[in-house]
Amino acid sequence: VIGSIAGYGTDFSVLPVEQQVETLVRYLRDTPSLLVWDNVETVTGYPQGCKPLATEEEQAALARFLQALRGGKSRVLITTRKPNEDWLGIAYQLLEVTGLAEQDAGELAERILKNVGRQPQDFKDDPEYSGLLKLLLGHPRSLEVVLPHLRHKRPAEIIGALQHRVDDLGTILDAASAYAFTQLSTRAQKHLPLLGLFTSYVHRGLIKGFIASGDAQEAAYHEVVGEALDGVGWEAILEEAAAAGMLHPLGNGLYELHPTLPTFLRAQLVEAVGEAGFARLDLEFMRFYAGFAAYFFEGVRNGQRDAVMAIFIEEPNLLRGLRSAGERTQWNAAQVIIQTLDELYKVQNRLGEESSLRRTVLGRIGSEPPSPTADRTQAPAGWSVLR
Repeated sequence: VIGSIAGYGTDFSVLPVEQQVETLVRYLRDTPSLLVWDNVETVTGYPQGCKPLATEEEQAALARFLQALRGGKSRVLITTRKPNEDWLGIAYQLLEVTGLAEQDAGELAERILKNVGRQPQDFKDDPEYSGLLKLLLGHPRSLEVVLPHLRHKRPAEIIGALQHRVDDLGTILDAASAYAFTQLSTRAQKHLPLLGLFTSYVHRGLIKGFIASGDAQEAAYHEVVGEALDGVGWEAILEEAAAAGMLHPLGNGLYELHPTLPTFLRAQLVEAVGEAGFARLDLEFMRFYAGFAAYFFEGVRNGQRDAVMAIFIEEPNLLRGLRSAGERTQWNAAQVIIQTLDELYKVQNRLGEESSLRRTVLGRIGSEPPSPTADRTQAPAGWSVLR
């Protein structure tokens, strides 16, 4: 949060974190500013039953930061899909956000249809087309994943399928995601949920390396899911999902994940393979990213551009792997991820985040080295690095 506001590589970024917070709070209280925090529902876990993305200590720190701004000149805009966020510990004004205005929704719909070879004029004699746009409530993500199916389906067909899912799931966004998922091929429905393990971005090459490389990870995936895909198969799955509007292709095999997609796919994965199957795949995910971090460690430490960029892009997935390693007390895996992220933060002069990472991990494993009698498989191997 601090880094995103103050920037990296500045004199400010080399101050102790506590001093950064004090300085920043003072500035924001005196200077009219707008902070925007998106998808805050994931901080404490969303949907219900999902693990929070922030620890109780981190939640408390965020709440204290907001509370310190109270009465100042700055404003904070928070988006959430939860009806309340009581953990913030402050009174807030709740506004329900509606979708795009009718004209804007129509313009976005026209652009989406153009990508699949259709246009609104194709439906000028079909009154259900405007009814479909109204049902989607002008929600951009819903438009994005539903309208491509007008390439082969009539608006009335889609309306019927969506309305049934809204009745079951409660919101048009969840209904739209579920509908789009069921329109994928059987093979895509079977394998795309794996992307629920990832965060923010997924690279085609890493998917291939993760479970299409003929190693133990591929064997585990085959055992859990019942079928493994080669690189060509995964490329087809990702291209199909992108064509359906579920993934955003960024070029060179990199895809951006909409913030709501991993949560949805994670639920699909658990439903398909069970909690035990999900846990096993999550373990392999952690192991894979530990190996990924180890591979690029020297390159990042030496400031090699390609290595730094690779770790920077995969930072959200590495942090998720690190959380998984901590939860499983897999300290050897945690160590290599920590070391590589530590070097990334140094190279990019993100010293506040480097310090925060160390404090967070030390707070979990303890600030003292393991005792001589400690179980070596449970010992925090990264302790000496963090110290």
